[in-house]
Amino acid sequence: MDHPKCTHCFYTDGLAQQKRIQMLKALRRAQQNEIDTNTQYTNLIDNMPILYMKEQVIWDKEGNIADSIYMDVNRYFERCFLPKSEVIGKRASEIFPESLPEFTHFMELTLKEKKSITFPYYFKTVNIFYDVVLNCSTEPDTVDVFCMDSTELHNAQQMLSATNHKLSMALEVATSYLGNGI
Repeated sequence: MDHPKCTHCFYTDGLAQQKRIQMLKALRRAQQNEIDTNTQYTNLIDNMPILYMKEQVIWDKEGNIADSIYMDVNRYFERCFLPKSEVIGKRASEIFPESLPEFTHFMELTLKEKKSITFPYYFKTVNIFYDVVLNCSTEPDTVDVFCMDSTELHNAQQMLSATNHKLSMALEVATSYLGNGI
């Protein structure tokens, strides 16, 4: 015959194991939810029609940014320029040397002032105007770079400016014509 204490111990151990299994299942569900959420955010960044680059800056002895290293890029960047495998770990001076002086200037402001900086940039090589947003990343000495193609907006503004100039000249001629009493 079983000893009553042993039966009770077996029952208590069984309850503890069942509780442990329930907790592990809940933990697994929470981890899966976190993985799913991270995947959604990654897909959002990768699929938006905005260039994204994460760059870690390299400081010189004087405390100025001398260069940066690409830590990550999104799929849109890959479609527009180069595959991720050819960019990650490379210096900006190797990939886009013509952009380096302007970008490093604004990266310094972003990191030193700890705030987002927005500026226009014309990329002559591909004849595209970008609105660039630089933001301090969560990692030290790292900047998140977002570039949105604003070429159509720029061209529309140029056309409006040219039209305004023509209208201004026409108004000036009309005013002078009427002013001469003709």
